[in-house]
Formats: sequence, structure tokens, C-alpha cells
Amino acid sequence: MLFYINTFSKGTVFGKREIDTFLKQINMQPLDMFYSPCTNVDIVRRMLRNLIAAYEKLGYPEKVQDLEQLIIALGTTE
Repeated sequence: MLFYINTFSKGTVFGKREIDTFLKQINMQPLDMFYSPCTNVDIVRRMLRNLIAAYEKLGYPEKVQDLEQLIIALGTTE
């Protein structure tokens, strides 16, 4: 892995060292999977989950249900 683009932090670019530091900050073990590339579908799923969390917090259950249906439509590969 040469670099990682954090799509959830304004496109910040991380190298292995920055990923290691981030994992330490959130008390997670540095598993190999954290250094592997994500597919486009994986990124879309993560973004949908973040939207679901935001809509749950705001109290929009109908939006949550719509987004959950989109995740189901993408299928499971995780």
C-alpha cells in the first residue's frame, strides 16, 4: 500500500505510519485488513452507514429505512 485516501476526512492522504497512529488513537489493533484497498461498493456502504447514523440522530426513520434498503440492494461481501 502506497497511500490511503480517507474519504471521510476531506480526502486526507495517509501513509502506513499515519494509519498506525490513527489505530493507536482509537485503541485498535493494526490488522492486515486495515491496510488493504477497499472496493467502491465498500466505500458506498460505509457512506450509507454514516448517513444512517446521522438520520437516526436527527429522527428521520423513513430516511433510515430507505438507506438500509440501498445497503441490502448492494449485497453483502463483508
